[in-house]
Amino acid sequence: MRRVLLAVVAAASCVSGPDPDLEIDLGRICARIALEVRDPALLPGWQVHALAIERSEGARAWALATDGEGRLQLVASPDGAAHDFSEIGTIAELQLVPGAIEGETWVLLDRPNEAQVWRVSDSEDGDLVAGPRLVDFPAAGNWTRRLVFLDQVAHVLAVPYSGDASTVEVMLSRLDDTLAPEPALGLPLWQACPEGQIDEMLPCQPPLLSGPIELELLGTTEGGSVGGAAALIGMYSSKMSDPPATTAVYTTLVANVELRSLGPDQPPTMLRRDLPYWTTTGPVVVSPAFIATDRDALYWLAGLVPLTDDATLPEQDFLYRAGRDDATGQARIMATARKELSSHLLQIGGRVALGQIQGQAWTIAPIDEKGVDVDRTGALTLDPGAQVSLAGRGQFLVRADGGSRRVAAACDHE
Repeated sequence: MRRVLLAVVAAASCVSGPDPDLEIDLGRICARIALEVRDPALLPGWQVHALAIERSEGARAWALATDGEGRLQLVASPDGAAHDFSEIGTIAELQLVPGAIEGETWVLLDRPNEAQVWRVSDSEDGDLVAGPRLVDFPAAGNWTRRLVFLDQVAHVLAVPYSGDASTVEVMLSRLDDTLAPEPALGLPLWQACPEGQIDEMLPCQPPLLSGPIELELLGTTEGGSVGGAAALIGMYSSKMSDPPATTAVYTTLVANVELRSLGPDQPPTMLRRDLPYWTTTGPVVVSPAFIATDRDALYWLAGLVPLTDDATLPEQDFLYRAGRDDATGQARIMATARKELSSHLLQIGGRVALGQIQGQAWTIAPIDEKGVDVDRTGALTLDPGAQVSLAGRGQFLVRADGGSRRVAAACDHE
């Protein structure tokens, strides 16, 4: 079998070689992954920004797209049912989210001090239910929000733009049947150690950051993926170094927060896991930033991009894994990848894959506890400048100047 190199350098702790019966997706045993083009000309004449698959085995998908007259609409492919969103928000303010339940699609408007949620059904016309307009939600100030799903119920997770590292909280609000949020539950982001474990008990360490910090909600796990919900949060701080240098030192920490349901009558809990931190000489942002999950573990892909020319940065992106049964909450580096490969994580049903773009070739390879399996890969030729984004339920949106395609990952039994 032809071996496709993904330029992944395995960390020393990894064990080489997958099990021969690697389960790729949805309970099927695959010899390799195939990338199938389900729609080679998705919504011709429209500029497609985002896509959400309605049902895993269905033909319908919802897109946030701009028509020929410049109007932003929520439009269904292939039947053309549409809802006008041109007066609601810009594409940068709207998020299109596949629901945890097959047949449901969600839209979230996220502004610093305002939010609103819509739910789209799988009826013929795609009935649209609008939640109330939420101002200063969950509290006064600037927030970033994402939809997450616990026990298949939609919640809004909100992270403040800034706070004090010793007191900052994230807020979680369950949505009722009218899409109105129930009172928000504050979850202590400042608590880096598992509850009941004191700081002196290694491997849990005292908090790395102190004082004022900036925060960024980088991403969340896909609705309906196994293992509940989790989010990736970036935290940034800067301090002056000791004399005589007196230069600014920037510390960047990426934390994963895993939300765990205790049942319908109990509030959810949160477990925080910190990835290894970076110290730089200039300001940075975390990019790429991806999170995905399988039945046994959480996976993250993260790296840094400088905001100024004087920042010294690592030249790789880092792939991490943490087992769900690991009580220490520790994440380990599985692999590194060169920046120019545009690495990203893909949720394929109940499994995780690594995607990379090299030239005009998009290649994906499954990941398990032993590492990245470069012997079972799928590949697709892209147009120059093409971009790939998740569409949910094991499918993807591929955008290029010449139009958009809908692509699915599937088993190749040949």
